[in-house]
Amino acid sequence: METAYAGDFIGISDQRHVIARHSMTHGMIIRDRECKIIESFRAQVTVFRRQDMKRKLFTIKAGYFMSNIDVHTDHVNCHFRKIIHLVNNKSGKAVASEEPVIEITSGQTALIEMVPVKFIQIEEFGKFRKLGRFIIRKNNEVIGCGIVKEITYKEKDDRKKKK
Repeated sequence: METAYAGDFIGISDQRHVIARHSMTHGMIIRDRECKIIESFRAQVTVFRRQDMKRKLFTIKAGYFMSNIDVHTDHVNCHFRKIIHLVNNKSGKAVASEEPVIEITSGQTALIEMVPVKFIQIEEFGKFRKLGRFIIRKNNEVIGCGIVKEITYKEKDDRKKKK
């Protein structure tokens, strides 16, 4: 079968595994290679400027613990480790700055190093667009969005294996 559509029941098998339809749930990602554990990733993040909330400005600071990052169907907490540099919204190029950037506010875009708190499956935006973009939520309110530019993987798998 080349394609599957909404409502189709599928089963996947190869020489080692057989995956039944009842073991797959909505939003699961099936890969042709092993998943690596992500240590950190760099993303180009834009903080929204909302017209309906003129007095309320959103800020993201280095060291900020974000409440939620939504990637595909996954929701993961992330730590904003470091703001690397500001990015020009129109050209997409780095903005030269003599002093280090400490925070970004509404309407600004920056390249930020982020650390996921738990396991997350993402890809670089250039390789796979659907897993390379995310939105940022705080208190059930969308405050920004971003695309993944670069991923740093862990050397070994630290997850506990089920027995």
